[in-house]
Amino acid sequence: MKNYFLILLFVLPLFGFSQDNLDKTPKQHINMLKEGKLLVRLHDKSNSIKILLEKGMVKRAEYVKKKQDILNLEIMKSFTNFKFCDVHFFYSNDSKFIKEGNYNKVKLYSFDSEGLKTNGINLDANFLVADFGEMSGKNKMGMKAMYIMDNKLNQLSRPFPFYVRFHPTPIQNLSHAKVVKRMDKKLKKFYNQNN
Repeated sequence: MKNYFLILLFVLPLFGFSQDNLDKTPKQHINMLKEGKLLVRLHDKSNSIKILLEKGMVKRAEYVKKKQDILNLEIMKSFTNFKFCDVHFFYSNDSKFIKEGNYNKVKLYSFDSEGLKTNGINLDANFLVADFGEMSGKNKMGMKAMYIMDNKLNQLSRPFPFYVRFHPTPIQNLSHAKVVKRMDKKLKKFYNQNN
């Protein structure tokens, strides 16, 4: 039995579980989210744009920026009716500060009818992070979804309702707003079941 425990200590970090993730139960994560905030990661494609500009591909760089700006606006608008907890936005280039726990360096934004604005909120460790894109992990490679991570950017796992797919069936294609609405419902249901 002792040997199995030692093996687990060495193997679990290989699968991306942080100590923080190991210390918290799904119930603790949902309660932390309810009392804290959900940070939504917005991508800015700054590296791609920089490379395109260095190659003199100005029109292409402008196109990439415009396309990402439109997507980010759609994502922000989709949280208008999200009620489970407070929502704030941050740009992907601040992800390194979240991983390192340098929360005071993360620039947070709020979104309303007037657009995106900095809100000057001081960030503590009481948050989870949402992102949109292709999920990683067993049986989920290439699956487009909204997924939730802990405050060190480690993807959560069941029984926490950590993702909603954009294609729940082969013929269904959900909008960002519908995916966010489904996530809101899942989080409420899970919270009610555990409290």
